[in-house]
Amino acid sequence: MEFGDFAYLKKGTDVEAYDGAIIKIGSNFFVNKNSSILSRAGITIGDNCVFAAEVMIYDHNFRRDQPGVPFVKQGFESRKITIGNNVWLGARVFVGPGVTIGDNVIVGTGTLVKKDIPPNTMVYSRSELVLRPLS
Repeated sequence: MEFGDFAYLKKGTDVEAYDGAIIKIGSNFFVNKNSSILSRAGITIGDNCVFAAEVMIYDHNFRRDQPGVPFVKQGFESRKITIGNNVWLGARVFVGPGVTIGDNVIVGTGTLVKKDIPPNTMVYSRSELVLRPLS
């Protein structure tokens, strides 16, 4: 793990790297309580970023390509995450594998980020329940 000049992590925040992954966090970083940054591939966070409470950044998911085998026994698929400079993630934002978030971005509370966000953008999601079969 690499941290810039100032990093403030509130109570209950968890930062973990596995399988040789590197987490790089820039200068002037603030993350509020009960957030998680977990990596198996690599996560880079730029300078001057602010994350609200209960933000989750995971660069991996369980594999699910072996029918009949419990997910927990299938291992992981992992892809690096890059978060630019001057990014504000609202409360309960989830950032998933392979995502790149550009500079000067605001992500609204409760947003599930599964695709790239270009620089100089504000993004939020509306709540909608989608059901589909596993296969």
